[in-house]
Amino acid sequence: MRGLMIGLAVVAAVGGEWAAGFDNLAVTVTDVLAGLAFLAVGILAQGRSGRLATLAFVAGLAWFAGNLGGLLTWLHRPLMLHAALAYPDGRLPRRWMGAVLGLWWVSSLVTAVATNPAASIVLGLVTVVSCWITTRRSSLGRHRARRIGAASATAMGAALALTSADALVAVHGRPMVPPAVLYSLLVALAGLILVGGLLQPSGEADAVIEVTEDDPDLLVDALRREATAPAADSATRDLLTAAVARFDENRRLHQDLECRVDAVRASRRRLIEAGIAERQALERRLADGTFGYLTELGEVLSALRRDLTIGGLANTCLAEVANTRADLGQLARGLHPAILTDGGLPPALADLAAHSPVPTTVRAPSARLPALVEATVWFGCAEAMANMGKYSGAAAARIDVDVRDGFLIAIVTDDGVGGAVVHPGGGLGGLADRMSAVDGTLTVRSPQGAGTHVTIRVPVP
Repeated sequence: MRGLMIGLAVVAAVGGEWAAGFDNLAVTVTDVLAGLAFLAVGILAQGRSGRLATLAFVAGLAWFAGNLGGLLTWLHRPLMLHAALAYPDGRLPRRWMGAVLGLWWVSSLVTAVATNPAASIVLGLVTVVSCWITTRRSSLGRHRARRIGAASATAMGAALALTSADALVAVHGRPMVPPAVLYSLLVALAGLILVGGLLQPSGEADAVIEVTEDDPDLLVDALRREATAPAADSATRDLLTAAVARFDENRRLHQDLECRVDAVRASRRRLIEAGIAERQALERRLADGTFGYLTELGEVLSALRRDLTIGGLANTCLAEVANTRADLGQLARGLHPAILTDGGLPPALADLAAHSPVPTTVRAPSARLPALVEATVWFGCAEAMANMGKYSGAAAARIDVDVRDGFLIAIVTDDGVGGAVVHPGGGLGGLADRMSAVDGTLTVRSPQGAGTHVTIRVPVP
C-alpha cells in the first residue's frame, strides 16, 4: 500500500509542477515541499490512523491539483486544515470545530470569499484562536497530540492570513518574500509539524500525562476523569487508576502532616507566650516585693549606722544591699524589662544599649506592636548584644529596627573580629529556635575580621 502511495505522490508532484510550469525556481521548490509534506503525513500515518492517512494524502494531492486552476486552486485548504485539527486519529477534537472547518470550505469554493484579503485574515485568526482553546481543554492523555495539531493548524492559519496582509509582508510597496513562496513555506511547515509528530514513539507516548498542575486537587480530578474516559484502553485505565489511588494516599498523608506541623507550631508558640508571661510575672514580683524589702532594709541600716558600735557593720550591709539591688535589677531586665511593657521597643533597646560595654546606637519605630513580637525581637537583640560583648572585641555597634513587608526586622551589627557561628546549644542556636517558634528567622553573617551582622525577622500579625 505504501509503495502505491509513494508512486502516486511522485506522479502528482511531477504532474502538478509540469502544469504550473518551471518559471520561478523558488516558487517551484517551495510548492513541491508543501505538497510532499502532506503526502508524507498520509504515508507515515498508515497503520496508525486510516482516517488521518486518507485526509493528509488527499490534501497533498489537492495541493498539486490546484496548479490546474479553477475551483481546484483552493481545494487543498480545508483538507489540510482538517488533517491538522484531526491529528492524530483523524477525528475533530470538538464538534464545534466543524463550524471552523465549514468556513474554510466556503472560502475555498466561493471565489469571492477566497480572494477577499479581509475575509482570509479574519478566518486565519479565528482558526488559530480556536485550535489553541481546544488544546487547553483537551484531556491530559491527549494534550501532547493536541499541541502538535494546534501548531500545524496555526501554520495553516498564518499562511492564509499573512499572505493576505500586504502591510505585513511588504516594504516600500515591494514584498519582502513573494506571497506564493511565503504561503508554500507556511503550508510546508504545517505538514512537517505533523510529520515530526508521527515520527515520535506512538502507543504509550500518547498516554503520557504531564504532571504540571499547580493544584494537586485539580490534577487528581483530571487523572480520575482520564481513567474513566471511554476512549481509554484497559492498560491505561489500570495505570491511571493506580496513579489516582497513590495521589489520593499521598495527599491524605500530606494533609495529616500539615495538621501535625501546625499543631507543633501552635504548641511552641504557646510555650513562648507562656514563658514571656512568666518572665513578666516574676519581674513584677521582684519589683513589688523583693525591691521593696531591700529598700526598707536599706532605710533601717542607714538609721543603724549612726550607732558608733555597729556603724561599720551597717555600712558593709548597705554596700551588700546595693550590690544585691544591682544584681536583681540586671536579672529583672534579663527576665522581661518593665520598660518594654510600658514603653515599647525604642526605650527598651535604648536601655539595652546603655548597659552594653560596647557603644551602641539604636534606631527603632515608635509605633507599638503585638507584645509577643516586641518581646521576641528584644530578646533576640539582647542575645546578639550579649554575644557581641563577650566575644567580638568590637569598638562600636548598631541596632536598626524596621517594619517591612509584614515583618519586624532587627539588624544588629558590630565592627568586631567576626567568626560568630550558630550551633545547637549555643546562645545563637537557642535564639534561632525561639525565632522558628514564632515563624521568624535568624540570619548570621560573620566573616573573620569583618564584624558580625545578625538579622532577626519576625512576622507581624
